[in-house]
Amino acid sequence: MPKPTLSTTVAATVEAKVDVRLKATTKAMIKARCEEYASLATEVKSRTARQERIRKEVKELFAADGQLDALQAGTDIDGFRVKEIGGSTTTFDFNELMRVLDLMPSDLLAFQIKKPKKAHVKISAPGEQRDDG
Repeated sequence: MPKPTLSTTVAATVEAKVDVRLKATTKAMIKARCEEYASLATEVKSRTARQERIRKEVKELFAADGQLDALQAGTDIDGFRVKEIGGSTTTFDFNELMRVLDLMPSDLLAFQIKKPKKAHVKISAPGEQRDDG
């Protein structure tokens, strides 16, 4: 049986600021693009909220008409397909695996594979929570 170990992890947040000197025209163009991006992001949030409200209303209308079975089976209304989608998800329980196989978390590190991701540009509007990860 493996000997239990005790470890302590200390986390620190470091914020690095780099002084960048951009031409005034370049800075103005980037700011304009960022403002447009923020405006589009606000529109997307608003539209997403409205779409969610409409989906809820459609379900309520089916329920009020006593036709929830038709919604669950799926129905066509003038070319629009309307169906309630349900489902489930499965997850792998690493803690249970470690318990059954009598493993320590460090034993699983040998099986981790680090894969690179495609780089992308993240834009955060003023006042938004910034996650630089």
